[in-house]
Amino acid sequence: MADDRWQLLPDLVGDDYLALKTSIAESGVLIPLVYDAETNELVDGHQRARAVAELRAEGTAVAEPMKQLRHFGSDEERIAFVVTSNVQRRKLSTAQRRDLIAEALRRLPSLSDRRLALMAGVDHKTVGVVRGELEGRGEIPHVEARADTLGRQQPARGPRPAATVFVQSERDARRAGAALTVPAAAGVATRL
Repeated sequence: MADDRWQLLPDLVGDDYLALKTSIAESGVLIPLVYDAETNELVDGHQRARAVAELRAEGTAVAEPMKQLRHFGSDEERIAFVVTSNVQRRKLSTAQRRDLIAEALRRLPSLSDRRLALMAGVDHKTVGVVRGELEGRGEIPHVEARADTLGRQQPARGPRPAATVFVQSERDARRAGAALTVPAAAGVATRL
């Protein structure tokens, strides 16, 4: 669908999509499609809308789905709504939750790890790992400040500094370098 700006998860496929389509053919759309009241963009219900369109194209009469208009104050609120509702409705595997977190961070890198963790039902450390992977691959920028769970701007922690080891001899430098899995000549300062 062209209106997929807020679709953070991939399309349903296989038996999951077939079950949704069958349910809609038999009972109609039971959960309203959620639209942004200001922009009229579809925020939640992409799979239901796709199933309705396909059923109608196949000649099945399907009632017009209920529309819910919501006012969102920001993109962060839209993403929070999408993440929370999908986590509650779908049975997501660990990998799918990580993908959802990654997609939310790609759309809005300033989301705090703790807030996104609350939305996705995971530990904040999981969000931090996903963020680190995305930053490491250059998919998202490192953000200096993020909104906390109450919406306040907080400084983001940067990458942790490299370990510093003080040694008194070249022999100790080699040992420390080996222990840190870093060659003694590259990055281990020697102070005699």
